[in-house]
Amino acid sequence: ANYVEKAKEVIASYFNINVKDLSSPSRRQDFVYARSIATYLLKTKFNLSLNKIGTVLGGRDHATIAHAYEKIANSMESDSNIKEDINNLTSKLNKLYQ
Repeated sequence: ANYVEKAKEVIASYFNINVKDLSSPSRRQDFVYARSIATYLLKTKFNLSLNKIGTVLGGRDHATIAHAYEKIANSMESDSNIKEDINNLTSKLNKLYQ
């Protein structure tokens, strides 16, 4: 699952946070947002199960991860910032795995 760690590094660095913040129990808004984006990307890009994503993001439960995923998926169309973050990160991740 080295590619998952790499992806987490890319996402954390994009949001100027530590990789460990993606897995931390903290509810700080910037961590929560980065974590939600990570959830969305891990699901869509690497097709990880929600349980697996929960595990790599600090042992979160399935429902928490499902909620984060839905929230981002549903906000993509209406929120240009989210869409931009997803697009930027997708192209960064694509560069890793060419």
